[in-house]
Amino acid sequence: MAQIGEAGPVKYFSGSDADDGAYTTALVAAVTGKKIRVLSLSITVLTTAGTVALAGSGTTWTAHLAVGFPLVQTGLGVPVYETASGVALTATNGAGVDSFINGTYQEVEP
Repeated sequence: MAQIGEAGPVKYFSGSDADDGAYTTALVAAVTGKKIRVLSLSITVLTTAGTVALAGSGTTWTAHLAVGFPLVQTGLGVPVYETASGVALTATNGAGVDSFINGTYQEVEP
């Protein structure tokens, strides 16, 4: 039986979207009975400066980015972001922003 907080192997995700608002496809699909814990993250905006946000729980993680200056975030043992149990990891672009995101994650027992 799995223990609370038990984490699976490290997996990778990537996505891009050229529309304002939510990405067309989730970065990581929902996994029944599991949280998605983001361990590292890289975001590049491709057209104009603005915001990119991650969502998947009651809180949103938001970054304000300039064109040509990618954000690289590693938690160094502390998760960058974590979804609620059974919820997909999604991204949203601010107005006029096209972005590319990739990172690593684990599926975690809630």
